[in-house]
Amino acid sequence: MQDTTNPTSSITASLRTLLTALLLVRPASLQPYQLSSDLQMRHRMLSLPSAAPMARDFVEMFDLISLDLSSFSNDDTDDETRQMQHDFVSYLSRPPIEIGIHENDIAATAQSLFLKRMIVMQIALAGETDPIDSSEYELLCDEKWHGQRRMLVRFPKSDSQSARLHMMVIWKDGEMRLDNLFSVDSGQDVVNLIGEGCHRWSETCIERHGRGKELSVMQEEEGGEEDQGAEYINDADDFWAGFSDEEEEIPEEPVSVTRAANTESATQPHGATATDSEAAIKDIIRGAFMLHRSLHTDRSEAAEVEAFMRLVRSAITRPLT
Repeated sequence: MQDTTNPTSSITASLRTLLTALLLVRPASLQPYQLSSDLQMRHRMLSLPSAAPMARDFVEMFDLISLDLSSFSNDDTDDETRQMQHDFVSYLSRPPIEIGIHENDIAATAQSLFLKRMIVMQIALAGETDPIDSSEYELLCDEKWHGQRRMLVRFPKSDSQSARLHMMVIWKDGEMRLDNLFSVDSGQDVVNLIGEGCHRWSETCIERHGRGKELSVMQEEEGGEEDQGAEYINDADDFWAGFSDEEEEIPEEPVSVTRAANTESATQPHGATATDSEAAIKDIIRGAFMLHRSLHTDRSEAAEVEAFMRLVRSAITRPLT
């Protein structure tokens, strides 16, 4: 059980849990609750299953014990294994637009991830040291991310790899949730890519998260009728999660059930429930906001939300005739 009274302890424990699922569990496996709301929304919009596809490691466990990783090459890996690894990483990865990168090298990320898995599992088999030392994984933050509870996890650098692994994570409800898994060329430094607002994560960042939430509530209470339309997304975290603090979270249904429901509602327009329709509308709105935000990465979260709301109002307001 995590120590919720100590933010640093809770985050370290949650990071370890996430890394264990990604690096030690065979096969690599992440549960839906370990994924961010944004990532789950992306899966629904692409009609992907709620669970990540299975992927094999480069070698079997009994071969790993005596394997010399310094001379290992994945050139001899069969195409099926490489494709499975590619599909697994594709499920968890997107271009990291938050740090100004708009392309994503899935192949490099997959190779880095599964080579890292081999290293970690070999250490675990030796049983002499901790295979996952959380202190080796850097937690970085940016001023712009405080309201989003967003953090960047930088994996230890490996001289044998041309790309360095990173995870974008969201801290929500006392748990660290994966938002994006990607790699950056070893010649690049994400600190420089993020810019002046980049800093090491600390408990102060958590306190700023709280103040950001309180500020959004105050702005909502002080807003007039003109701004009432923004009440649903004044808190950016609630907006991205798809529900407000007062709403109950709607459990996800299997893709097959969702498709069947969509088919039925197409033939029986009045058969769909309001809850299903509202959930679908929220996914569409969140997808539109994601696209809008990717086009204006230089804006603060508050400025981007306000700009998006102006765009929405202009789209739904009938012109005077």
